[in-house]
Amino acid sequence: MSKVSIAVLLFAGLAGNAPAQQQAVTESWANLIQLVPGTEIRVALSGGRAVRGTVQKVTSDSLAINATASQETLARTEIRRVQLKRKGGAGEMR
Repeated sequence: MSKVSIAVLLFAGLAGNAPAQQQAVTESWANLIQLVPGTEIRVALSGGRAVRGTVQKVTSDSLAINATASQETLARTEIRRVQLKRKGGAGEMR
């Protein structure tokens, strides 16, 4: 089997998982939209930075939070994980 054939088969296999992965991300974001303003969260960003604060507003493409020293609007594309502060610890939301 040639290298090109292997690459095409690998790409085809990865592309087959894309709709399922997209659906999982969409469902996770729907959970975030339900958060009440004032909820304490921790957001891990794709660049490795983390932001703690309270939810101000969630839209279909961004999350606005009141951080400790500033107010930030984070793009959905840069958010890797959101953790919700609960009594007894933080639970993962995304």
